Amino acid sequence: IQSTYLEFPLLLKLRSDRINNFAVYLIGGGKFSIDMASQKDVNNNIDQDIVVKLAKYDYGAEVGGGCDMFLPYVKFGIELKAGIGIPNLLIDDKTRFSNPIESLRSKTYMLTFTFEG
Repeated sequence: IQSTYLEFPLLLKLRSDRINNFAVYLIGGGKFSIDMASQKDVNNNIDQDIVVKLAKYDYGAEVGGGCDMFLPYVKFGIELKAGIGIPNLLIDDKTRFSNPIESLRSKTYMLTFTFEG
């Protein structure tokens, strides 16, 4: 199942005090996602390729943490974040591929490196 999501996060960042050019932080909040490659309107009775249909819209919670290192000319940051989708994305159209699946929820893990000048 191929999906391309456009995400709109709303996150809150709680950072510690800077100690010797180093600071850690926690991040948490929510996100809203739109599947740009959704095939929810495909008619499986007509097409030869049967697809598992997923909902176009998703929302969920995100939580993570990271650290910032303040170097002489740049700020370097490392962040690890997990996102858990809340709604069931499966559209059950009673095909042989969707019947055995009880539910599908998005789950993402993101490792981010940032450089700020």
